[in-house]
Amino acid sequence: MSGGLIGLIRIKDPIGVLIYSLKFSIIGILTGFFFHELSHKLTARRFGLWAEYRMFPAGLLFALILGIFFGFVVAAPGAVNVWGGARRFEFGRIALAGPLANIMIGAITMMGY
Repeated sequence: MSGGLIGLIRIKDPIGVLIYSLKFSIIGILTGFFFHELSHKLTARRFGLWAEYRMFPAGLLFALILGIFFGFVVAAPGAVNVWGGARRFEFGRIALAGPLANIMIGAITMMGY
C-alpha cells in the first residue's frame, strides 16, 4: 500500500489497514535504517577511521511527517560522521556501504516472497 493517508480514502476499513500496514512498515524502516547507518560506521572503522552516528531531531520530525501524510520518506533523522582523514577512495567506499546494505536487505526480503 502506498500513498500515505491519502491512499486510505478508498478503503472500506482504513484504520484496520493502517494499523496492519504500520507494523510492517515500522519494522522495515527501522531494519533498513539501522543496517544502512551501521554499514557506514563499520566500513569507516575498517579503514581505521573514527565514525559515530549523530541524530538530527528536525530531520526525524520531517521524515515522520512525510511518511505519515505522503507515504514516502526523503529525509534522514541523522547521519554517520567520519573523522580521521579519509582518502577519496575510502570515503567513496564508506558512502557506498549504506545503500549496498539496503539493496541486500531488499534482495533478501524479495527472496521471501
